[in-house]
Amino acid sequence: MESQRGWRWGRVLSRRGVVVGVAGVVVLALVGLFALRGSPDATVGPNGAALTAGGPVATAAADGLTLSLRVSPGPYFLSELVAARMTLANGSDRAYRLQGVPEMNDCDQALGVLLAGGQAPRYTVPTQGEVSCPDLSSTLHAGETWTIDQLLPLTASGEVTLTTQARFIVSGTDAHGTTFETGGEGPFAGRWPEVHLLVAPSVPAGRTLSLHAINVLSIHHVSIAAPEGARGRLFAIADVTCHRGGSEMTEMPGLTWRPVSGGTLDEPGCPGNDEVWSYSVGAPGYAIASGRYPAG
Repeated sequence: MESQRGWRWGRVLSRRGVVVGVAGVVVLALVGLFALRGSPDATVGPNGAALTAGGPVATAAADGLTLSLRVSPGPYFLSELVAARMTLANGSDRAYRLQGVPEMNDCDQALGVLLAGGQAPRYTVPTQGEVSCPDLSSTLHAGETWTIDQLLPLTASGEVTLTTQARFIVSGTDAHGTTFETGGEGPFAGRWPEVHLLVAPSVPAGRTLSLHAINVLSIHHVSIAAPEGARGRLFAIADVTCHRGGSEMTEMPGLTWRPVSGGTLDEPGCPGNDEVWSYSVGAPGYAIASGRYPAG
């Protein structure tokens, strides 16, 4: 079975979730074109309900909590960007603490979607980078509801499973009588909501986006040509690196899918030389398109 992907626990170190220094190269996780922690309008926001309307739904309930997952409707195909809406409602009379925060971001998200299963052919989003994962927690109070919208690439064909999960903070006592806190599955252990999709290995006609590089006065832009159904629903991720002298490297990742306004991506710029800008653009129901400057 394909290992789960698409969302990481806030305390897991991953390619998308750690700042590293290798052989004297310092990676600075700066906020670039798309902020890691943005304003509310930087997420799928109120459009999440519209993007997932009519799609498959799964719900689980335990100890007064209700967790649900709704996914955008198919057909589903490899390299497609799908939208997921996750909701955790607390109908009990007690509060629950969870790892992460109740908003979409790279690595400290309280609710997330994991993709598992599938087969070859597979797809990997070319745009990747390094970000810093904070260690945060949030409290879901009695009567409160969290809703998080997330965009997820379909990275395997065949039968795949999307599962929404959370990491609850629970207290325990060790053999020496010391009290500690740790992350656990909480009331939903083994009962997470699951949605099963059948992913085609090829992209249907009319489901692609085209990217065109434009250079004006040494400033680089990318124009996005999209079918009518994708216009107004475009999202992008980006990563920029440059050197500031010697072996010191600056990296400016923006790896949470953010809305694109005006159908154009603008070069974010990087405070150094030898800049490399990579980017990916998608829309729910359409294949992801990627590019790089300089090309190569």
